[in-house]
Amino acid sequence: VTDLDEDRRALDLAVTAPETNMVYVHIPDASHFVARLALQEIRCVAVSEQCIRLVTHLDIDDNGVKQTLRAFSRCLDAA
Repeated sequence: VTDLDEDRRALDLAVTAPETNMVYVHIPDASHFVARLALQEIRCVAVSEQCIRLVTHLDIDDNGVKQTLRAFSRCLDAA
C-alpha cells in the first residue's frame, strides 16, 4: 500500500482516506475526467462537480490499482 500511496502523491491528487472500499478523488471538472478515464476502461462516477468515486472489489489487485493510477496520470498529462 505504501508504494501505491507514493504513486498517488506523485500525481498530486487529493484523496479522502478510505473507510470502505470506496475511494473519493477531488479533481476539477469531475464529469470530464470520468469520461476520459472511461476511454481507458476505468469505471467511476462523478459525485459532484469536483469529486469522483471509485469502488474497489475483491478481484482488483495491486496491479489493477497501479493500472488505474497510470490511467489517472495519462489523463492529467493530457489536460
